[in-house]
Amino acid sequence: MERGDIKHQEMNDSIRKEYMQRLKAILKSKLNAGNMIKAINTCVVPVIRYSTVIIEWMKAELRSTDQKTRKHMTIYKALHPRANTDRLYITRKEGGRGLLSIEDCVNIESRALGQHLETSEDKWLKSAWEEGLIKLLRGELKKETEGIITAAQDQALRTRYVQRTIDRNNISPTCKKCNTKKETINHIASECPVLAQNQYKKRQDSVAKALYWNLCKKHQLPCSSKWYEHQPEGVIENDQAKIL
Repeated sequence: MERGDIKHQEMNDSIRKEYMQRLKAILKSKLNAGNMIKAINTCVVPVIRYSTVIIEWMKAELRSTDQKTRKHMTIYKALHPRANTDRLYITRKEGGRGLLSIEDCVNIESRALGQHLETSEDKWLKSAWEEGLIKLLRGELKKETEGIITAAQDQALRTRYVQRTIDRNNISPTCKKCNTKKETINHIASECPVLAQNQYKKRQDSVAKALYWNLCKKHQLPCSSKWYEHQPEGVIENDQAKIL
């Protein structure tokens, strides 16, 4: 295992250990039911929730943490062993107990990036976000493309890392392309040095091409009817703008 991978795993383990220590301390306390749930939501859940910017959490890990939370609540008699699990995470106003799910919280933090792009004042980021969002909402992507994107978002792709750590298959978890890092979704999408030489460059060129095409439309410069059919020129200009 590479040094970076070891550090990543150590941090992951350290965060989960801190989470469980805080959880047990609150469950052992004399807090009433309502204050106990509030304490878990404000003092325990954020340990993992706010680590999403530096830690790549697998869905199986998040679900396991939620299961362990319920298990310890049962041990400390804060949750009946046959209680309805779903009700535990429903708000009190709706008849539930209001506990925050770790899996849901991490998903919320991940979606926050999309919200940042959507509301960003940077016109290039916003343009790229709107272009991709419109295609997803309209279902204009190829069926194979949409299928693979949603599978990646759901972490359902059986990467070598998932096969080794989740499925317990006896294979190496390292990337087949670079053989240096764990083959995770994030690694395949943006970290592999081998893919960077070809696939990432093509992806970046496509984004730049779409932005270029949008600028041409905005300033009434000649362009194709579809961005991916347009061939950018070295210099193009009119009375409104000049694009290099």
